[in-house]
Amino acid sequence: MSFLLPPMNALAAPVADTWGLYDSNLKPAFDVDTCVSVDYRGKTRTSSFPVERGGFVDYNKVQEPFDIKLRLSVGGDSERMSLFLETLEFYKNSTDLLRVVTPERAYLDAVITSYDYKREREQGRGIISADIHLVEVRQVDPMYATVKLPASTVKGAAKDKG
Repeated sequence: MSFLLPPMNALAAPVADTWGLYDSNLKPAFDVDTCVSVDYRGKTRTSSFPVERGGFVDYNKVQEPFDIKLRLSVGGDSERMSLFLETLEFYKNSTDLLRVVTPERAYLDAVITSYDYKREREQGRGIISADIHLVEVRQVDPMYATVKLPASTVKGAAKDKG
């Protein structure tokens, strides 16, 4: 596995044998030894509404934001592991968008919503494995319009109230 910076054309494309969590500048968000696993969940919902004679109709399938659980491991001295935990806490509280990169696919615009970590005596006191939970953030460009109502509509509404 490689945790090297992907090439600049990898904004949305995966890179062979590259795993990890990257910031918006395509720099690794964490200094880790390995990406142990990536669990992806994509989900859609279908709206159901009542129609005549007590029946239901399903339509309008809507895609929900993805969520990912990423397990990263870091080992070494306590200073390195402490920096890893501080960085986790920073990104958990931040609105900075991250991307999860795997050899097959890159998942853009995600934020860390929570994380769990553990240290086990049996696995070595010098290793931290953290499960990092991310969710997709969908960005939209707002559109504004100015609407002018006809004067007759405004005056007519005032007469009806009086």
